[in-house]
Amino acid sequence: MTLGIDVSKNYLDCCLKGVNQKGILVTKATKKFKNDENGFQSMNVWLKGKTTEGKDILCVMEATGTYHEDVLYYLYEHKYNCVLVLPNKIFHYARSLNKKAKTDKIDAELIADYGAKNATEFSLWFPVTKNIKRIKEFSRSIEDVNAQLVENKNYLHALKIAHNTNPKIIKLYENLIEKLEKMKLELESGLDKEIETDSEMKRMAEESAKIKGLTVRSVARVLAEVNCFLSTTSIRKAISYAGLDIIVKQSGSSCFSSSISKRGNKHLRNILFMSALSSAIYDEHNKDLRQRLLERGHKPIECTVSVMRKLLITIFVLTKYNRKYDPNYNWHNANHIPT
Repeated sequence: MTLGIDVSKNYLDCCLKGVNQKGILVTKATKKFKNDENGFQSMNVWLKGKTTEGKDILCVMEATGTYHEDVLYYLYEHKYNCVLVLPNKIFHYARSLNKKAKTDKIDAELIADYGAKNATEFSLWFPVTKNIKRIKEFSRSIEDVNAQLVENKNYLHALKIAHNTNPKIIKLYENLIEKLEKMKLELESGLDKEIETDSEMKRMAEESAKIKGLTVRSVARVLAEVNCFLSTTSIRKAISYAGLDIIVKQSGSSCFSSSISKRGNKHLRNILFMSALSSAIYDEHNKDLRQRLLERGHKPIECTVSVMRKLLITIFVLTKYNRKYDPNYNWHNANHIPT
């Protein structure tokens, strides 16, 4: 049986689907619960009454910011098989069925239907370790503070060159930037401490940080975003998760320019982008790669993306297969590595 859960801030709309005696997928039951601990317990009792074993139920839900996290962890801790799907997959599935109405109850039914029909293709969700979760939180907070610093520094610059700006406003923005820079230092210090406490994470990060231009901190941030590639089985899946896979558009005699999909983890792309800029300066192999592509007429951003892909592939191989970094490694002899 498949349980579809539509998650909102306050409620969980649930739809339980299963196959009847004729082999047809039908709705067995629907119910709404509160999105809190009491609601989770009530849902657990409700599910136990529908089947003899809770593990017979596949629980499927969309990733909805952070609203889904508590119920997801609760179900996992109570031995349910859980699957987390991207909202755009449910959106396009609904469009393929020509669904016009949209309510929480209908969405729960769609999620259950999608989960039942694609059950064999899913990878079950499992939680990351506490330490990796903390590293990811520090990493994303640093990214957010950096964005605020850039925004406020640009605005302060505009204020200073504007005509007759109130000096009090300038002073307030200077104080704000000072606080943000102090906050960034504290976050970076906290991130470094978390990396130090995880010996395995530190070992993997130090190996990949042998690539010139990378640091232990930047590699650890990449590994936290991909959960150390534990559920990533191939290079192509790693690239797709980062949104660095190439989209080719062609129809008849018309050919359109290709681009990366950007459908993956944007935080991972941001880390890889800054790392690629650095590595293309200090690492001779990545510098040569970028220069060759520039000489062929590629745009600078396309060359940087190529370095990003190469860095991600290298980190994947070093981490997934516990390899030692060799700057002169011959990739043509790496047929045994799943692509």
